[in-house]
Amino acid sequence: MTGHPLDQLSQAARASALLAANPKGLGGVWLRARHSPIRTEIETVLQGIPLPRHRVTTSVDDTALFGGIDLSESLATGRVVHRKGLLTDGSIIWLLRAEAQEPGRIARLIDTCDHKTPLVVIDEGDTDDPLPFDGLLDRLAFYLDETSDAGGSIGALDIDAARDRLPSIRLQPADHRRLVEIAALSGIASTRALIFASETARAAAALAGRAEANEDDLRVAALMVFAHRAIDLPEIEEDIPPPPPEPDSEPSRTKDTEQGEIPAELVLEAARTMLSPDALEEIQTRARLSTGRGKGGARTSRLRGRPLPSRAGRADGRSRPDLLGTLHAAAPWQRLRGGGAGDLKLRQSDIRVRRFKDRSERLLIFLVDASGSAALARLAEGKGAIEILLARAYQTRETVCMGLFRDEGAELLLPPTRALARAKRTLAGLPAGGATPLGAGLKLGDEIADRARRAGQEPHIILITDGRANRALDGSGDRAQASEDAERMAKRLRAQSVPVTILDSGLRPSRSLTDLAAHLGANVISLPRSSDPSRGARVANAISTATR
Repeated sequence: MTGHPLDQLSQAARASALLAANPKGLGGVWLRARHSPIRTEIETVLQGIPLPRHRVTTSVDDTALFGGIDLSESLATGRVVHRKGLLTDGSIIWLLRAEAQEPGRIARLIDTCDHKTPLVVIDEGDTDDPLPFDGLLDRLAFYLDETSDAGGSIGALDIDAARDRLPSIRLQPADHRRLVEIAALSGIASTRALIFASETARAAAALAGRAEANEDDLRVAALMVFAHRAIDLPEIEEDIPPPPPEPDSEPSRTKDTEQGEIPAELVLEAARTMLSPDALEEIQTRARLSTGRGKGGARTSRLRGRPLPSRAGRADGRSRPDLLGTLHAAAPWQRLRGGGAGDLKLRQSDIRVRRFKDRSERLLIFLVDASGSAALARLAEGKGAIEILLARAYQTRETVCMGLFRDEGAELLLPPTRALARAKRTLAGLPAGGATPLGAGLKLGDEIADRARRAGQEPHIILITDGRANRALDGSGDRAQASEDAERMAKRLRAQSVPVTILDSGLRPSRSLTDLAAHLGANVISLPRSSDPSRGARVANAISTATR
């Protein structure tokens, strides 16, 4: 079905036009895209929405955003003076870097969405990651990403006339029933999605100059609201078309056709064409917050990192005082404390200290046993698994390094880097053969992990070995001493809480590897003993799960 004025617009332009016609009823749009020409093009289209806009970054404080006490006026007059925030002036808010916003701020933004303040939420996260802040996403009608088509403008549409026409447009009970049926077939349980679909259909009718929504408006609503929320799109069986009617007979008209209703199957098929290849998988996991893979662990710091809201504390010299926060806390009490204009009376309870969130980076340390005991074929399989892991580490912005131990000792072949091509070249040129200085390899891993922690990184060792040590740290071939050295270094790593994952490169399970894993407190993953071409990927998946 075609013929709607919005059919001539790109997906981004349709979202802009609908939001312009019904900003309070549709909540806004979520845009997930990294900096790129496509994102710039989509943002340019969205900027065509004829509403005042404010761009809000992580550096904008909550008082400027939500309103609060005007500190200078309150101190000058001796009474509490409130000022309005950006959310109270009827503008559309562009929330930048949504993935980095604090949950407390997002909770307050959700409240403002419920009070009909439109938002354009821009998320720079990876498209492979689950969407953050599901509660906020549920309150925005539309979703765009790097696969969305852009271009064009809404200048040819009469937005003012559509806004004037919107209050008089209502959907019929049959229209609501049809939207409910489509949502149920798509596995959508959110009542907000149904509300957004109804509001979208009304806005589409207003933009088309109609006083009542028809099937084209319902189709637009299903495409824009249901497509990215769909969890279960059933396969549509092809129907054999009925034989054509006799020339002298009049085609029968069903009740649905007479009422102008759109079949749910056609809307589902149209909605299916709007989905990007990974959309269903992404939406199925959008209720789970990002696990933070590749981003290290979040730590609260007193000195550095991204600012957090200040909290009550003491001026003990170890924390940074938050002067503005302290003044904000003291201002409402000045009249009760007898403070006049220009006077300020502070109490210990007014003191606020600054806090920061410092997110450490994760370093994957690959330690490869290239001795003769690690059979070349098994080592090749391990290389395949490691190469997949290197590619995933690059995608998740992790830093990787690689060490090799064989014959006389261990060496760092690849310093910490994010350069995937360089890591692959190093992996391809790994030599093999000689004795197994396992203790030297573990010692190298301990040294790298110690440097990483001093640099604020979180190390994780991935050790590929069969666990058999036959070269001691002093270079001798004493097997007993070699085993003792390996055990001592393994216990040292465990005492320092360095996480280790072992990739078993042996031809068969060995007691030495079991003991090594026990000393390290490590997970052991065996290379699959088959010709399955996907074995490298399966090992990489297992390691990715173990190292999270």
